[in-house]
Amino acid sequence: MILLVSDILKDSMNLCGALAAGETPTSDEYTLLLRTANVMIDRWSSQRLLLRSTHPISFATTAAKAVYTIALAGSPTPDIVSNKPLKVYSGYMEDTSGTRYDLEVVDTSFFNSLEDQELNSGPPMHAAYDPGEAQQTNQRGTISFYPTPDAAYTCHLEVDAYLSEFTAIGDTVTFEPAYYEALIYNLAVRAFRFFRDATVPVPPEILGIATNSLTNLRTLNGVQVIAGMEFPGKMAKWDVYSDSTV
Repeated sequence: MILLVSDILKDSMNLCGALAAGETPTSDEYTLLLRTANVMIDRWSSQRLLLRSTHPISFATTAAKAVYTIALAGSPTPDIVSNKPLKVYSGYMEDTSGTRYDLEVVDTSFFNSLEDQELNSGPPMHAAYDPGEAQQTNQRGTISFYPTPDAAYTCHLEVDAYLSEFTAIGDTVTFEPAYYEALIYNLAVRAFRFFRDATVPVPPEILGIATNSLTNLRTLNGVQVIAGMEFPGKMAKWDVYSDSTV
């Protein structure tokens, strides 16, 4: 099923009881719903379990340069032209011959505690990401490496990125179909008070589907963690079926 942004907005308004079948929202109503939908999508971006996966970012580093800015635009021109990530999870460095080197992503306090910040030998072993202030004219983050790269490398990072906002009502929805129900019903809950006064409660069935649809997405996006048990001198996993280590 292919949906337009206008379909999401109209269906949500219909659930609010503010639009009859076959009717079309006014221009002002579309503008209000589009803005409300984008606020909701941005909120989802901050919740890891509502994201399908991490997003890859690759960029070239320069010898003797330890700090790199990342932004979509702005002055001075950022080193990495890309939307600022929410969070950086993991990565690796790759030299010109294709050899890969582990890169540990650490928090800023640990990074700042590393001795000899001017060290410049071999590929970086640690990276720290600073998203910068919450309020910026052009959202810009900073990625720092330790030690400073001694040569040109390609850095590969896995990050959490913001979900793409809706731009125009005639655009095709690019979310996976599993998100359609969550988009429609949760937008209806958010928009309900714009069209109905405080004496009219949000119908329980709409609230229920909105909540369950987000639960389904969190279940879909959750990562299964395999429990293990370590004994001195031995690493093993516990098999709950045989009640023994494997």
